[in-house]
Amino acid sequence: MALSPEQPKQENKMLEKIKVLFQEKSAQWGLSPYWNNLSQHQQRWVSALCLILLFTLCVWKGGFLFSVLVMVIALIGYREWLGLVQTVWSPVIEYMAYIGIGLSLVCSAFLAFDLGVFILFLTFLAQLGIAFLYSDKGDQSAPIWIGGGILYIGLPALTILWLRDSAVISLDAPDITMMVILFIIVWATDSFAYWVGKSFGKTPLAPSISPNKTREGLAGGVIGAGVAAAAIGMFLNLPYWPLYFLLGGFVAVVAQVGDLFESWVKRRAGVKDSGQIIPGHGGILDRIDGLLFAAPVYALLIKPFIL
Repeated sequence: MALSPEQPKQENKMLEKIKVLFQEKSAQWGLSPYWNNLSQHQQRWVSALCLILLFTLCVWKGGFLFSVLVMVIALIGYREWLGLVQTVWSPVIEYMAYIGIGLSLVCSAFLAFDLGVFILFLTFLAQLGIAFLYSDKGDQSAPIWIGGGILYIGLPALTILWLRDSAVISLDAPDITMMVILFIIVWATDSFAYWVGKSFGKTPLAPSISPNKTREGLAGGVIGAGVAAAAIGMFLNLPYWPLYFLLGGFVAVVAQVGDLFESWVKRRAGVKDSGQIIPGHGGILDRIDGLLFAAPVYALLIKPFIL
């Protein structure tokens, strides 16, 4: 697929603005000398800690603050997606996506989840039509990639909002959102897959897509996620908590499929990371690739049991 010469320029300008802003704030707060003296590995850990603290605060507060966080992540994620699919697009396509995804999330958060989904699908259909008009005529798959990104990014974002505000377990303690269990499953999948794969991995899982992933790592991630889900279910004294082992294991497989899908898209684009917005970590999509697949499937599995 042809890559517009303006796309790398736009991407570089946006990244440069973010870097300049970060440098200005670091200098203003007197943090520049400390940050510059950190190794890349240390910067990675500092970035991760800051993201975890920000995410925890937003989850705890919920409401408007959490909705804004999800919206920002979704919009940046879609911008990275357009860069990965490497096809020519018009600004009309990009801005239409931002408006549609943003409006669907606002409606879902403050009006009704079903309305948000309806607006998202309207945006998807509109994107397909506009992409056929404005995208590279020599690339017949471009509209599918451009429109598909709406669902790839938007549906999980809507699902996360629903899980935070609607899928809540009422206990004697403060209400626990089912979203927390989802994130525990995904994090456990990534952690156990990495540890087991690094220690015992020998058999490649998908060498043409992600050479470092192994079947042993996948098994470790599935078992680890199942144990983590069952443990949190037992800790919260949830009904039928042993079944959470199966839930965790199944969602772990889906998360790994999502991870492999994004790896395939990046390999197809010939890039290592989806972006450079997070110091030491790459792009937004690099951090949420498994979650994008896992969230909708997880929501479908638990929705019948949520009043």
